[in-house]
Amino acid sequence: MVTTHYIIILSGIAAIAMAQDPFYMCTESKCEHCPSSVASTGTGYPNCVVYNAEDVFANQGYNGSEGGGYTVYFDVQAHDTGCATIIKSPAGTDIQGCGAVIGAFHQPACALLNIESSFMVQSCCGRACDSAGAKMIRGIGPMGAVRSVSLDGHGGLLLKDSNGTLIEPAEIGPPSELPNAGKGKRQHYQKTQTAQRLQKRACTENSWKGSEPYTKPADNVQIVLEAAVPGPGGIEVTRERTQSWSTSMDLGISDIISLGVSTEFTESVSISKSVTVDLVPGQSGKLGFTATLSCSTGKGQCDGEDVEGEVCWPKTIKDDHNDDDVAGTYHLIVIL
Repeated sequence: MVTTHYIIILSGIAAIAMAQDPFYMCTESKCEHCPSSVASTGTGYPNCVVYNAEDVFANQGYNGSEGGGYTVYFDVQAHDTGCATIIKSPAGTDIQGCGAVIGAFHQPACALLNIESSFMVQSCCGRACDSAGAKMIRGIGPMGAVRSVSLDGHGGLLLKDSNGTLIEPAEIGPPSELPNAGKGKRQHYQKTQTAQRLQKRACTENSWKGSEPYTKPADNVQIVLEAAVPGPGGIEVTRERTQSWSTSMDLGISDIISLGVSTEFTESVSISKSVTVDLVPGQSGKLGFTATLSCSTGKGQCDGEDVEGEVCWPKTIKDDHNDDDVAGTYHLIVIL
């Protein structure tokens, strides 16, 4: 629910938003019937501006999709040089970076996206697009390397109905913050890196007092298929899916183990066994994989002092052959 503070903001910018629309949301492939549009203004970084798909698309002629959402054609207009528009779904203030990237647009297009039950539209320009997901999502990086997309966000945009009236978002607010978020950059560790570079601290064994493990999506998307993926139909993924542990505290792996965060804690999981992914009809794009993390928030004792924060580690599941696999979700990412 949007607070009074943000309702005042919406009222104040309503007139500005009426000026022009960066693009429209349409019901068919020619992008001629477009009941909803994206306003040319928003609430600004770092706020998420999250909509329920039902509030925007219900009873407007949009077709439904799996997962309780809708299939929507985005009629994207021309961008200023160096700028992009990013679509995230699902979305929420409780998700790192406000949501999962499913589309990044740098040029005009009429593109089909599968919107889940919640979504968000963002804009970015210049270096801001790096953290919003519009640079690395294009596959910039060493050939053959696992590419990933940052999910930090910039510039949440507001939406309008067919009458030009601003649609009230389901949520407006900053993305979820970690304990000690302002005290240092979150530590991410890869299996090939030496997390032990952090000086080992004298952590009291099994002193961790934290929450029961909960799950959340990782804050990066791994591109597991670079080439365009035609839908519908299943497609085989053979590229390695990998995920490592991370923490908001300045601690190494040996410290985390000493604290006894969880008996389920795993340093890293890498799986290269092939998997078949079913695709949404009518879509094409790069195939992304977002790992699912198990996390615990709490505090422990190191060097005689409290250390407080969040620790996350890769969650594993059993596949059809009862072998371990990295838990997570696959989704197409449209890049134009």
